[in-house]
Amino acid sequence: MSKKSPKLESKIFKILLIALLFFAGLLIGENFSADNKDHLLDEERRRFEEEITTPGNDYKKKYPSISEGPEPNVTTNVAQAIDRVIVSVVDKIFSSIVGLLDND
Repeated sequence: MSKKSPKLESKIFKILLIALLFFAGLLIGENFSADNKDHLLDEERRRFEEEITTPGNDYKKKYPSISEGPEPNVTTNVAQAIDRVIVSVVDKIFSSIVGLLDND
């Protein structure tokens, strides 16, 4: 009776774990709801393009344009801090995955 190598089993386990995490990420990013909002956005875009390309139109902007970005305040500071935390967590996850793959 031959004994399986524990190194091979751990490598297979790591590959399966990475594949499972990859497919779980795909499922999280997928929109499975029946009331998909993409078609509403496409319809709004189509109406907007028709309105602005009509000759002699008098299009009034719905929203003011922001040329310099939002003013720094508590909300933007918190959002930027959360963004930095998310980026650092994702970087650590990917570096640990690379470390797992390099150990073999």
